[in-house]
Amino acid sequence: MRRRPSGGSRNGSYSRPVSRYLQPSRLQCLSSEDSRCKGPGASAAFETRIPQRAQNIGCYGYPKPTTPNWDRVAAEGVVCEQNIAPGIWSLPPYSSIMTGVHVHTHRADGDHEYLRQHIPTLAETLGMAGYQTCGIMPNAWGSGVAGVDRGFEVYVDRGFGDKSPRVRGWDLPEFAAERGPALTIEQFDKWLAARDKNHPFLLFTIFSEPHATYHPPEPYRSRFMLEDATEEEVESVIERQHVIKVVTEQVKFNEREWQILFALNDAEVAKCDENVGAVLDILRRHGLYDDAAIILTSDHGDVMGDRPPWWGHLGAIC
Repeated sequence: MRRRPSGGSRNGSYSRPVSRYLQPSRLQCLSSEDSRCKGPGASAAFETRIPQRAQNIGCYGYPKPTTPNWDRVAAEGVVCEQNIAPGIWSLPPYSSIMTGVHVHTHRADGDHEYLRQHIPTLAETLGMAGYQTCGIMPNAWGSGVAGVDRGFEVYVDRGFGDKSPRVRGWDLPEFAAERGPALTIEQFDKWLAARDKNHPFLLFTIFSEPHATYHPPEPYRSRFMLEDATEEEVESVIERQHVIKVVTEQVKFNEREWQILFALNDAEVAKCDENVGAVLDILRRHGLYDDAAIILTSDHGDVMGDRPPWWGHLGAIC
């Protein structure tokens, strides 16, 4: 079923996923002996942004061209309009994505900063069904210490200091999780090339450009900035970005400065969408795009001027 979105606004701050060609039969492999698990199909690529509001994604009605790649996936698949993030920071949503249960069940939240071991994860379930599983997680709250890696055959993460190895199940240097989205895309490509082509796969990764504070590179910054904004105005907003200081009103933005901040966020979203496009191109080059379930979503949203002085996702519902 394909559904077209009905509008969108900056008040639609909860996260909503887009999935392409997601058929239940493609993931209902009951064991490694199931014939549906014995081929290049029946695979899933899962990409998450941290954080991403629905309000500036094109398929949800945003008029600016921030997400052409995301929108193309939406046009070919299913747009979910009523998905609500289970938390306002990364660990609870990651845990819900991997377990399919609410934070009240898996309890991975501020007072319990790891995923309960007795709850099965998606990677564990698919691994037992014969899937190859790889997670590329450049966010500490998705690390092995937090338990989000459970069931992945290969996992690359930032870790928490020296508490966990940063690369598991793959011959990569330990610094591999520290070099930004370009390396994430490179690892995505290399793992697909090296995997056993006789088995389906689950590949999970994230990109974090939309996360505050915003420092978008060119040409994205100029492309989305207010036409009459001066360099001095833009630099003033960039230099004064500090989530805690804004929330505590040590830093105050006027309406024009909020608009500049929105434009910076649009630029970050566009840069992230380019990364999504690179991942989709890799799937096409490997001949996997047409038969894979491609899921694009966000861990949570952000507050961006909806309830001044709140900004970001620091202790606010977003």
